[in-house]
Amino acid sequence: MRIKGLLILALSALPLVAQAKTLEELLVEKGVITKGEASATSAGRSSGGNARVYYNEGTRIEFPDAGFATQINTLIQTRYTFADNSEQLGDNNTSSVDVNQASLFVTGSALHNEFRYVLWADMAGNSNTKLSDRQGSYGDGHSYGNSQLNDAYIVWSPCEGWDTQLGQSRAFVSRQYNSNPAKMQFADESVASDFFNIGRHNGVTQSFSLADGKVVVGGAAYNGISDGEGVSRSGVDTNHAVGGFVRVNPTGKMDVYEEGDVNNTEEVATSFGASYLYAEAHNSVGTNPYTDTEGNIVNVDANLKYAGFSVHGEYYWRDLQTQHSNLVDTSNQGGYVQVGYFVLPGELEVAGRYGIVSCDDGAAGGICAGQDDINEAAGTINYYWWKHQMKAQLGYFSVNNNAVGASDDDINTSRWILQLSGWF
Repeated sequence: MRIKGLLILALSALPLVAQAKTLEELLVEKGVITKGEASATSAGRSSGGNARVYYNEGTRIEFPDAGFATQINTLIQTRYTFADNSEQLGDNNTSSVDVNQASLFVTGSALHNEFRYVLWADMAGNSNTKLSDRQGSYGDGHSYGNSQLNDAYIVWSPCEGWDTQLGQSRAFVSRQYNSNPAKMQFADESVASDFFNIGRHNGVTQSFSLADGKVVVGGAAYNGISDGEGVSRSGVDTNHAVGGFVRVNPTGKMDVYEEGDVNNTEEVATSFGASYLYAEAHNSVGTNPYTDTEGNIVNVDANLKYAGFSVHGEYYWRDLQTQHSNLVDTSNQGGYVQVGYFVLPGELEVAGRYGIVSCDDGAAGGICAGQDDINEAAGTINYYWWKHQMKAQLGYFSVNNNAVGASDDDINTSRWILQLSGWF
């Protein structure tokens, strides 16, 4: 009986032993030592392992002894587009096959996840994904149609929940703009996201993950949005764009940068985000070149996934003030809501979207010039052979440019897009 009792006691203690954290893990959580120092200590007590090569949404190579891992992904999106243009555009309809995305992603970690890195090279230049050329004020400086460096940054994580990022990346404004392009619900982002995001910039970002990942808070400082700044460009003055963000996942961790619910979420998953960006810049605006400007952008988003059903929505507000009496300050807003449902779980999805940009009587500039507002209605049917790794999207996009003071001069355009997407 004594032996039997000891065996029962030993077996009952196994789960506690399996769940117990090592001393190094506890010290990392408390911030006493870094992840790299903890791994080096652990390595002294174990022989490590050999290099491993395997597939996990990309080709992954790991070197456990060295604490280094790298992953390679390729994104190819080819599409056919038929554009039915308005009479105001001369009825110049177009029919074209294009390579919308041809990108190489290299990600990885070093010193046992104390450092992470991202390198994203774009060989197609996203020439067909933008409704406007946003170079200059509030622009990303793209040279569309040319190869370019998109993202290149390193993240330092000395302890659990701490991330310091330095390099070039997408600015945090607009959740949809920051989504993985391979995991978008529609072939193109909404007209609102396209207009209000400020593109890519060089800068530093600091974020903290709290409550087991349910809350993330942070801030960032970028070179700025003066003319001549943007993708792969240095700062041209001492003005910067700075701001903060917060994301709350009340029902647990949720990947908001993967749209739709291809994984058929078993329990309701929700996520809410908010961000604010302030920028001082030196821009060529209106009739007065190189005017000092001040800008404010507010962005909030809400997301839900459950049993193949998904909802994504965002609201944007932007205020631009110029330091010149002859120029009119502008304040405009916009947003979108898109809803999707998998008719066949993990295989066939239908989704619809409505978006709007209010143009402040045409004063907001860019695609808003001369427009009262811009409305978008879109629908898509998506077929997934292998989740987001291999899918086809057939979408219809209708855009109405409501001209200021002359409704009969509205410009209505529509596009049919058939896109084949591969994320390997």
